[in-house]
Amino acid sequence: MRVPTKGSWTVEVPDGMKQVDNGDSWQAFDDQIVVYVSSMSIPGRHGGTAPRAEIAAVLAKNAPASAQVERLSYDTGLVIGLAEVSPADGAWRLNGNAVVDGTLATCVIDFADSTHRDRVEAIWRSLYCPSEDLFQLVYAALDRAVHSVAEGGPLAPFFIVEGSHGRKLRRFASDTLEEGQAAMREAVAKLGRGVSAYAMAYDGYMTFEGKKWDAILSEAAERGAPAGVFFAQHYQPKKGAFGRFKRVGNAALVLDREAQQLPNNGIQTDAPAARR
Repeated sequence: MRVPTKGSWTVEVPDGMKQVDNGDSWQAFDDQIVVYVSSMSIPGRHGGTAPRAEIAAVLAKNAPASAQVERLSYDTGLVIGLAEVSPADGAWRLNGNAVVDGTLATCVIDFADSTHRDRVEAIWRSLYCPSEDLFQLVYAALDRAVHSVAEGGPLAPFFIVEGSHGRKLRRFASDTLEEGQAAMREAVAKLGRGVSAYAMAYDGYMTFEGKKWDAILSEAAERGAPAGVFFAQHYQPKKGAFGRFKRVGNAALVLDREAQQLPNNGIQTDAPAARR
């Protein structure tokens, strides 16, 4: 199951793990494995956000040298991961990081014995934080959808793709919302390697604090990510001749729902961790 940790980072952990928010860190555990995750923003030297390669280079340079430490690394083109695995007090520890532009997640996983090694590496490698570019693509899709429904008209489901040819929009008019969603998801599965990200938008409902709201829903994903993301923008629809459309709050990342990943198209976007 994919669960929120700190900041906008999520991680995939086995079902049944207990979770604790410690304030400055997040923890999940069972009788064999304990996972800690914390995160921080890394500003650029000249403003903005620090590039992931720059952050990763500093981490690699400052890694301690030890014959007992096994070093792991991966680069999906979106997330860079660096980790060390070593014995610790009769057990084992993975001390790792995951980096995207401007943001660093620190991940420490203690595990009882080496038979859990693959499971532990999979947890570390699943860490993900949506990029700022994906957030902006989602907001563009939501704004367009909100504008369409603000006057009380129906919204034809659509998606926006970002890639080597810039942004393109495609609508999926159909007799039912379900048909439009199915057609969009089928189209996403066929997106070519020139597409770096997509964001779809459609009208629907979300339950928030026990109340059912009208909402514009957006599913999105970017190449190199281990999971897609799901956003919702609640609203009050225009009713009657004198009614007014109203956004309710800001668009929010819905962390208990995932979206469709981009197809691999023969590209190894999540290569096995390199061991050194």
